[in-house]
Amino acid sequence: MPYTVIWLIPDRVIYAHCSGHIAEDELRENLQLITNMIDNSRFPHVHVISDTADMVTPLMAQNSLQFSQEVGRHERTGWVITIREKAPLIKMSTDFASSVDSSKARFFNTLEEAENFLKQADTSLYWGS
Repeated sequence: MPYTVIWLIPDRVIYAHCSGHIAEDELRENLQLITNMIDNSRFPHVHVISDTADMVTPLMAQNSLQFSQEVGRHERTGWVITIREKAPLIKMSTDFASSVDSSKARFFNTLEEAENFLKQADTSLYWGS
């Protein structure tokens, strides 16, 4: 599965995009990469935008939650935003999990909607000109 993880705003907002077929070991590896990026940021909160629409075979909701628990939630994770998610079960399980552990999770249809939300939720972010 091609997986891209980049800084949308250096040290502040991570953009993760996955496409094609997803393998469990690749998901674990990329969750660890995101954790390492947050570790290396000098800011108190790092937001993550994850684009999942181009995955051919989405991971089962149970497996997705299991992998997230294995890696763990970084204490400096800010908002976790998923865009273009097609699986209603993933949305429902994420909403439930975030209500249990008080994490900040949202779903939007586009990257623009996610960026607009973050602009309001975290006014300390600099989005450029």
